[in-house]
Amino acid sequence: MSHRVVYDHIPGPDDHFQTFRVLWEPYTNRVALRFRNLAEAANGLVGTPEETIRYLDTRAKAGPPWDRGAPLAARRALAALGSMSEIEAPGKK
Repeated sequence: MSHRVVYDHIPGPDDHFQTFRVLWEPYTNRVALRFRNLAEAANGLVGTPEETIRYLDTRAKAGPPWDRGAPLAARRALAALGSMSEIEAPGKK
C-alpha cells in the first residue's frame, strides 16, 4: 500500500525544525511522524492520527518550538484526516 504525505515542512533559514514530515497510510490508518531539530530527532514515530495528535498536543504544552510553526501546522493537517479517512474507507470504523 502506498502512503500519502499529509504534511511536509520546508524549512526557512530561522526555522527550529530542519525536517518535519507526517506520512499517512490510508488502508491501515497509521501515521508516521518524522522530525529533526538541533536538540533531537525521531524517524518514524508510528500511531493512529488521534495518537499522533495527542503526542503533538503533549509536546505543545511544553511551549516553544512545539506550540507553533511546523508542529502546529502538522497537527491541523492530521485533524483534517478524520473526514478523509471516512472517505477513503467508508466501511471501516
